[in-house]
Amino acid sequence: MAGRSGFEDMGRTGTSGGTGGSGQTAGGAAENVREGAESLADKARSAVSNVSDRARDIGSTVSQRAGDYASTVGQRASEMASSVAGSTRDMASSLSSSTRDMASTVGDRAEEMLDDVTRMIRRYPVQSLMVGLGVGFLLAQLFRSDDR
Repeated sequence: MAGRSGFEDMGRTGTSGGTGGSGQTAGGAAENVREGAESLADKARSAVSNVSDRARDIGSTVSQRAGDYASTVGQRASEMASSVAGSTRDMASSLSSSTRDMASTVGDRAEEMLDDVTRMIRRYPVQSLMVGLGVGFLLAQLFRSDDR
């Protein structure tokens, strides 16, 4: 065979130049070494393959867990945003309702005051005119420019 050394061939044929038994022993030892080396190489390939498979499995597991974690975080963020949006919507509705009620109350009170003033003017017209003139004079004095 082309891949074998001359030493191996001599060991098989028994023509090593010495006695036939020692040539066969050397050839058998070389064969044992070769088989041992092949066995070690096979074991090394198997170990590398196992390590590679295990690393691939670990990478896949890490990737899957990271995806699950990202999905969970996204879902929780969505739930929180939905909750905040709901709370904000409820608060805005409550604020709108309160503002509407307050505006209605202020409007009602303004109408009552206007009705009261109208009744007072009808009941006391001369006094109301005097009060109006006095308030007008005071406002004129207050807003008049200092030309003097």
